[in-house]
Amino acid sequence: MYPQPNAGSKNGYTDCSIPAEQTGQTLPGKGGRCRWRRALVYLKPERAWYEQQEASTRLMEGAAAEAPAPVVQEHDKREVGGEAVWSLSTAKPGNGVEQLRDDNNDTYWQSDGQQPHLINIQFHKKMTLVEVAFYLDYKLDESYTPKKISIRAGTTFHDLAEIHSAELTEPSGWVTLPLMVPQEPSRVARAEPEPLVPLRAWFVQVCVVSMHQNGRDTHIRQVKVFGERGQQGGRVQPGETEAFSMFHQIR
Repeated sequence: MYPQPNAGSKNGYTDCSIPAEQTGQTLPGKGGRCRWRRALVYLKPERAWYEQQEASTRLMEGAAAEAPAPVVQEHDKREVGGEAVWSLSTAKPGNGVEQLRDDNNDTYWQSDGQQPHLINIQFHKKMTLVEVAFYLDYKLDESYTPKKISIRAGTTFHDLAEIHSAELTEPSGWVTLPLMVPQEPSRVARAEPEPLVPLRAWFVQVCVVSMHQNGRDTHIRQVKVFGERGQQGGRVQPGETEAFSMFHQIR
């Protein structure tokens, strides 16, 4: 990239390795080559800086290639559906809440009424919720299989707001929908997306909006709701608080 000095320089001048016809200059020189004296004086610092930058870039690229990709930590979760009261908008006899929560993929809830079909999940306290999962099987249920599902949350029936919605295409197996909301909800548009945090709610409603093949009723084989593992379902037992822990040893 830089002109290399020849060994046979004379009178303090250095023969440049770039032919004059390539540079477009017609300075006098041996064999049609240009002669530079002061040019190299200024090129040397620039060349040293350039080589230093190249070495630094190679070092950084090598470190980036060897560094492992950052690992995204998932929420430590547990199933909290057993701590809630479940109800359905409609159900056929023998295909209700018990079949929806029996951990058996061969049984299912079957609705019996007009759309939309609802699953209501009411907790006894405000819970931190991470996701909700459904077991669906299009091969067995065909037109009974949900196509569009909406997840709503709030305190009661009267203040529900949609948290997540999904369009499904012939699902077979577990389908998981996240229950993540903006950390600081704002009506003002922002350039950067707001960070998401787990949902805090008393009441969660699953709304089956439509079915495949324009079906009328729905089949859902299992539903599970997951919350953070750090939550305790019961009250704190005596001796578990910080005040009691100060006196748990006899001296």
